[in-house]
Amino acid sequence: MKITKELLERYELGQCTEAEAAAVSLWLDSTSLSLDDDDELETGIADDAMDDLLIEQEMWQHISAYMQEMADKSNTPERTENNIVFKPAKNNDPTVKFAAFIAIAASLLIILGMGWWFYPTTADKEHFFNASNSDKAVMLWEEDSFEFTLSKNSSASINLQSGNMDVSGDVLFSPKKDFKLFDKHNNTSLDFRQGEVYFISTDPDTSELVVYSKSQLEYLPPILRKHIRKQFHLT
Repeated sequence: MKITKELLERYELGQCTEAEAAAVSLWLDSTSLSLDDDDELETGIADDAMDDLLIEQEMWQHISAYMQEMADKSNTPERTENNIVFKPAKNNDPTVKFAAFIAIAASLLIILGMGWWFYPTTADKEHFFNASNSDKAVMLWEEDSFEFTLSKNSSASINLQSGNMDVSGDVLFSPKKDFKLFDKHNNTSLDFRQGEVYFISTDPDTSELVVYSKSQLEYLPPILRKHIRKQFHLT
């Protein structure tokens, strides 16, 4: 059976007989897609080759359009009785796969970067205490392992990693466990015992921390002892 332009047009429209459709399928599978048309053969080999080329280009344009249409349809939902099932078309393009891989890797890096940024910030807050009181007569700060009572215009800070302590003004320090801290400015070792209450102030002449336990307050001059008790409402 001869393959002509008219036969191919009827094949695309689904108007061929079974024999004609089988012949066109064999022709499509062959390595040569030249047409057999008696009228065109009579007009000359050059015209026949040119017509075959134009027909071949037109045919592949139709085939490409048909394949694109099928790809679009494969992404539309398939309706069943109870729900809608989507059947997306598979994309085997290596460029698309590589781009997807890069996107996933970038997302993981962003998540890890946020984690590393958040962890040091949280850790710093857990290992560093800083408090100040500028307007109230007395202010109490409670932490898991100690308490600070700050008089007016005083401040206190502790770096729990290095053990450095800094105090400005007059404060009371109540440890809930034993501590060994250091005067930040003079590197003096300070031992604090669980359950005791300590009065801490700064020597105006040397800037050193002056520390007295509550029991040691009894040995201070009466005027100073009375001032501290009144300042922190001690009995």
